[in-house]
Amino acid sequence: VAEIEGVNAEILAGIELTPAALPGASKPLNAALVEARLRHAGLDTGEIAIKGASRVLATTLYAEISKQMIAQSLYAHILETMPWESQETEIDIPVPLNDITVPDGEIEFVWRTNPQFRYLGSGAFRGSILVDGVEQRSILCKANIEVYTNVVVARRDIPRGRPIGVADVEMRTEALSRIPEGTATGFEQVIGFMTRKTIFPGQIVSTRNIELPRVVRRNQLVAVEMTSGSLNIQSRAKALSDGRMGDTILCANINSGEVFQGVVRADGVIEVH
Repeated sequence: VAEIEGVNAEILAGIELTPAALPGASKPLNAALVEARLRHAGLDTGEIAIKGASRVLATTLYAEISKQMIAQSLYAHILETMPWESQETEIDIPVPLNDITVPDGEIEFVWRTNPQFRYLGSGAFRGSILVDGVEQRSILCKANIEVYTNVVVARRDIPRGRPIGVADVEMRTEALSRIPEGTATGFEQVIGFMTRKTIFPGQIVSTRNIELPRVVRRNQLVAVEMTSGSLNIQSRAKALSDGRMGDTILCANINSGEVFQGVVRADGVIEVH
């Protein structure tokens, strides 16, 4: 509020006159108050010359943070912390209702995310506005995040119990929040699998509704291979249960009746380890 000169300039500059107005607001200040504060500080006002207007209006320095700045800061935070690729994601942030006024200085935004939020759908983000490292305002903003992914859908009717072929399916882009758990997202998850129920054109293919075809049936005579080092033994046995590729099933030796277990291969051979 003043330019101070003289041998006591540092002491005079340290005297508090009155609390400052809020950032951007103004407050009147008169010479009589200044003299009273000087006397209260133990100084001889007769040795101090006060020049200028007898009354001034002091305005506190401030910075204006726009609604757009807040939304842009949150957008950058989400891009940095979300687990999705930005090109597969849509982020919608409603612009806050009001601008915010803070003291003048270096401005920084600090955002906090609810640890239970999966960055999918609607979520709330709490933020702090810091000026020169000191928190000045706390804010709450909402954002809606939608992620898109490719899913496998039926191109035509796939009857129950029929293996799925390349010509039966195609890819379609869907919002991740709107697809059920178990949805197939790649052809390798469905081609060659058998449907547990009929799948209709345009319907999303779920891994819950398909299964590998049975390559071994109960009581079937199957080829058995056992490898130990460089030694490979081949024989035949009777399967004691149905089996799909990768299943571990029980088999019985044809001659001795001894029961053992092995893993079903795609070609129907039982591997014993």
